[in-house]
Amino acid sequence: MAKKKVNKTQLIKDALAKNPKASPSEIAEGLKNHGISAQYVSTVKSSLKAKKPTKTAKKKVAKKTVAKKKVAKKKVAKKSDKVSLGDLVKASRLAEELGGVDKAQEMLNALAKLK
Repeated sequence: MAKKKVNKTQLIKDALAKNPKASPSEIAEGLKNHGISAQYVSTVKSSLKAKKPTKTAKKKVAKKTVAKKKVAKKKVAKKSDKVSLGDLVKASRLAEELGGVDKAQEMLNALAKLK
């Protein structure tokens, strides 16, 4: 009959929940029948602490996210200010279709008033 697998990390978490002040060697002593060393207990215990971000860390992440959004908005505005050669060619064709630059300007002004 095969042995039932035991999740060693979960055993350590359970032991820490029962006695959070216990040292790694004390926990390992209680779980020695499962083959858990004090070093492994220490590793699991430190990884559990590392997963919980502090309030300060959360604020720093939030500030970085806001700063990135502001930079992204600025970049978009700069891109829209530039006029490419392709855009000028399209505008020229449109002006020709509408009967000249003056007529195209009148149409654009009327369109701006509608929006």
